[in-house]
Amino acid sequence: MRRKIDRARLDSATNYAIYGNSTYGNKFVNALDDYQNEVDNTTYTLNGAYAYKSTHSDLVDLFGVIGAIRNRQPEEVEELFAKAFREDKLLAMKMSFYARHITGGLGERKTPRIIWRYVAMNYPEIMKKNLSLIPVFGRWDDLYCFVGTPIEDDMWGFIRTQLGKDAEGVMNRKPISLLAKWLKSVNTSSEESRSLGRLTAKNLGMDEKSYRKILSMLRNYIDVTEVKMSKNNFSQIKYDSVPAKAMSLYRNAFMKRDGNRFQKYIDGLKRGEAKINAATLYPYDIMEKYGLTMRYRGISLDKYDEILEQQWKALPNFVDEKLSGSNVLVMCDTSGSMYGRPLATSVGLSIYFAERNKGVFHNKFMTFSHDPNFVTIKGDSLKDKVESFPVIVDDTNIQAAFKLILDVAVENNVPAEDMPKTLVIISDMEFNQATYNRGSFRNGEYVDVNYHNIFKDMYEEAGYEVPTIVYWNVNSRHNVFHAYADEHGVMMASGSSPSVFKNIVANIGKTPYEAMMDVLGDEVYSEVRV
Repeated sequence: MRRKIDRARLDSATNYAIYGNSTYGNKFVNALDDYQNEVDNTTYTLNGAYAYKSTHSDLVDLFGVIGAIRNRQPEEVEELFAKAFREDKLLAMKMSFYARHITGGLGERKTPRIIWRYVAMNYPEIMKKNLSLIPVFGRWDDLYCFVGTPIEDDMWGFIRTQLGKDAEGVMNRKPISLLAKWLKSVNTSSEESRSLGRLTAKNLGMDEKSYRKILSMLRNYIDVTEVKMSKNNFSQIKYDSVPAKAMSLYRNAFMKRDGNRFQKYIDGLKRGEAKINAATLYPYDIMEKYGLTMRYRGISLDKYDEILEQQWKALPNFVDEKLSGSNVLVMCDTSGSMYGRPLATSVGLSIYFAERNKGVFHNKFMTFSHDPNFVTIKGDSLKDKVESFPVIVDDTNIQAAFKLILDVAVENNVPAEDMPKTLVIISDMEFNQATYNRGSFRNGEYVDVNYHNIFKDMYEEAGYEVPTIVYWNVNSRHNVFHAYADEHGVMMASGSSPSVFKNIVANIGKTPYEAMMDVLGDEVYSEVRV
């Protein structure tokens, strides 16, 4: 098999700005340097496709996977962040808060905690400056990641101060924080949590009895659902105030222990007279609670569940009219390597976007595995929609998906203005090895050519302009990238949050680096300091 090296070249101005100088004075030496850099940057997907180890920007490398590395080793996460931090400290720190941001970012938990602990161990003064932002973007229990670090005392001091403010707030009947909800208890079932609870009491200067008493008082005040459940006071639970995740987690317990009231609540939801919370849920949360199951020739859910259906309808809408009108088509990876949460994320995001998209691709998206399919979702319920489309769980033939788009377009003389202007590939990016010869992409040989350049050639040969392509990684096992940081008309995204959709419309036609800068330049991250 003859191997061909991908010779894509970077824009010189952006290359200089992001990556620095190369050797000057001898073109042959420069060419050798370029060649060796390209060889050193070569990697392959698990299915043999040529790819890059890096986008040539450590910041973009991290941005392209930060929402999809929760299953990687902490050392790998630290290395990715450390490289990005060396490129730009402030942007790297902002990215960590974007990754944690529950309502407007990626909502990741494990990865930001690993990063923040790393910063606390190596750059404690920087982490101290941002300590107060953690419960703003995440939860109070994120602070436990600083136990055993140089800023542990600062962390306990921060908690102690807030606890005092909350106790005073209760006395004055004013709103208080959710600190008490997330502080670890000394009498919970988990030994790890009990240990942290005892440590918390000690550092707050309390014995265990006093600590339990103040937590109980504060939790009662903020109406924590679990407190009422533990006391068997189900009749006192206000179901329209139950937090989103608590509702999806305890819905069966509510029906079992308080069936009549809970059924009346459900009936009220159906009539539109009651409210259900879903702001902190993501599509995959609902898919997983619904028992999403992958089979070779399809996917299915458990029996119909009204609470999950209502939460699906109540998910925040990040698909605005501009995005709907820009001919965006989602491509959903259903290959075997997507088993588990990646599939729940891919399917969930695809249906989420398709049904909220009011443009020409309303209720439509594409699946790809060994064979691609255009899908029109049918049915009124989420369960019906998930089970309405065929899925063949096999390998990851992204090339066949692009070929199908272009075959349909060419055979039907589709005008350029009717073609998808943006393709959103939601995948683990472990594409099959490409088969391609310029001039005959239908029956080519296996080649070592970057997929993004293949896509561009395929469109050029078919006579169409290349759409903006979004590489949305939902499970990054290793560093695999399919474009450089300065490629125009490319975006890189990661994670499970539909909030990413709001960033797509603002960055169509930009480079991955520019799109990243737009996201991290949001005013909400302006308080992050280094």
